[in-house]
Amino acid sequence: MNRTLLALAVVAFVVALPRAAYASPKSRLVYSRGAGAESCADETALRKAVAARVGYDPFFVWADSTVVAEIDRRGTQLAARVRLLDAQGISGGVREIVSAELDCHELFDAMALAIAIAIDPQSLVGPAPPPPTAPASVRSAPPSAPDPVAPSAPDLPSSPPPRVPSSRVAIDVGAGVASTIGIAPAPALGGTAFVALTGRRLSLGIELRFDARASRAVAGGGEVGSWLLAGVLAPCVRFSPFFGCALGVGGRVAASAAGVPGATSDAAAVVAIGGRVGSEVSLGDTWVARIRADVLGNVYRATFRLGGVDAWTAPVASATLGLDLLFRFP
Repeated sequence: MNRTLLALAVVAFVVALPRAAYASPKSRLVYSRGAGAESCADETALRKAVAARVGYDPFFVWADSTVVAEIDRRGTQLAARVRLLDAQGISGGVREIVSAELDCHELFDAMALAIAIAIDPQSLVGPAPPPPTAPASVRSAPPSAPDPVAPSAPDLPSSPPPRVPSSRVAIDVGAGVASTIGIAPAPALGGTAFVALTGRRLSLGIELRFDARASRAVAGGGEVGSWLLAGVLAPCVRFSPFFGCALGVGGRVAASAAGVPGATSDAAAVVAIGGRVGSEVSLGDTWVARIRADVLGNVYRATFRLGGVDAWTAPVASATLGLDLLFRFP
């Protein structure tokens, strides 16, 4: 394929992109090779090719904006498409570069160049050349009268200053499932619903926790069990994709017995403090999955009594392993 024509196609592609479609300095990359384009270089090569042109690695898996690049075969031609999506998944433009040959090398280079310019046009713009000096005009004036010299125009900056990403606060709403030991007489399954204000480094969440009834056998026959309803306050520090939180828990645990003559139901307060560690995985622009592990110290240890005898006392600490799915409002 003629290199000059391909270069002109890349320039026309970049110029045709609307300014609103330029990606931020860090974007996610989604790259695919269709049937007939298997011989084209893989995603690692594309990342390196773009990084070599802008001078740094511009791709980050947790970025808001997305660059979608595709190569596939159309009969006797290869076609490359690049689409730019903003944080809301709105397309800012779709363009194609078509090669009349089935050799993917030059088409791949042209696509990498187009992505580099679209992501960071400043990195490929050199300093503005100095203005040409006006030639001295031929005049019939006496030698003692020098020609006037036009003042030089000041050099203009080659590009505007880089944009500073603005900090923003998102709202997370979600629910999850968890397994807990140390709150009930036996390991308990439960659920959580939560809402949180989430920034780049800090978040503050409020959770409603419910543990289903869990029971165990007691001496003399029968069983004792309990269920839990509690609120949780969770201020967190985030180092994407990981996070750590302090936890404060307050609620009520209700106990009852089965198969024990004369047994009655009872309830007690639950007060606990502790910490949480976990990790998040992005499932798209707005959906996020996270796994978490909580360890709590029971400030108030509930004791269940049957017939005047202590049947079970909550241990000093409890532990929870949970899996959550949340929707992040931008």
